[in-house]
Amino acid sequence: AMHRLVETEKELISKEKFLATLVNGISSELFLVDKDMKIMWANRATGKALKLKGENLIGEKCHELVTGKNEVCDSCPAALVFETGKTETAQIRFESGRIKNCTGEPIRDSNGDLLGVLKIEEDITEKVQIQEALAEEKERLHVTLASIGDGVITTDTQGRIEFMNKVACDITGWMFKEAVGRPVEEIFSIINEIRRCSGKKIRR
Repeated sequence: AMHRLVETEKELISKEKFLATLVNGISSELFLVDKDMKIMWANRATGKALKLKGENLIGEKCHELVTGKNEVCDSCPAALVFETGKTETAQIRFESGRIKNCTGEPIRDSNGDLLGVLKIEEDITEKVQIQEALAEEKERLHVTLASIGDGVITTDTQGRIEFMNKVACDITGWMFKEAVGRPVEEIFSIINEIRRCSGKKIRR
């Protein structure tokens, strides 16, 4: 019986080590908070993001560590979970300029009582900056194409209309909002005519 107890303890320690390795290997910030937003547990990515070791996070309010203020962050999904009891998500822009996808997952005991909220935060700053830069570039391109004096039609790789400037709309008789998504052949037929010459020789 003692031998089996020792083996069981070894198995538990092994499972705990595996679980710790697993959660600490995740790049997203994972941390458990109580109703006062105090951190009860955090993975390594959280400590790295907040520039603190794990043991220095416990008992600290997450918003105080992030903003230095005593107020809960606007749109904090974890705070909302304590009100709704459901999973909540939000995209938050912090004063530091960082942008994060934040999720709050309710953690319940066997009776279904809410023990705390697991916050999952993913830094998407670079991704959002790239998307915003592409959107600005696309807007500049549309303004340029719209101002060209010739008819301009752009399509996707399947040949469906993505953009038409006013000249193209005037030529085809289609309004852009009606043409978008339709096959280009339906909007604008390209006719390739082969003209025969008259047979007269050209003097040089």
